[in-house]
Amino acid sequence: MAPMWTRRKHLGSAVYNNMIYVVGGRDDTTELSSAERYNPQTNEWQPIVAMQSKRSGVGLAVVNGKLYAVGGID
Repeated sequence: MAPMWTRRKHLGSAVYNNMIYVVGGRDDTTELSSAERYNPQTNEWQPIVAMQSKRSGVGLAVVNGKLYAVGGID
């Protein structure tokens, strides 16, 4: 599996339309707002629109075809 664009831990993740989405989390120094998705068919990560705030420990869910990031800390 290809590495993510941004190293992160304590991230939110969800599967939607055969893609793995990851948001937020923390690198070794600070919380993150960035987000990306993984396409297992091409083995590639792609950056997507970032969250409006930096959060780690965030939950990620798909509701009615939309991704929602919930909770977390900054």
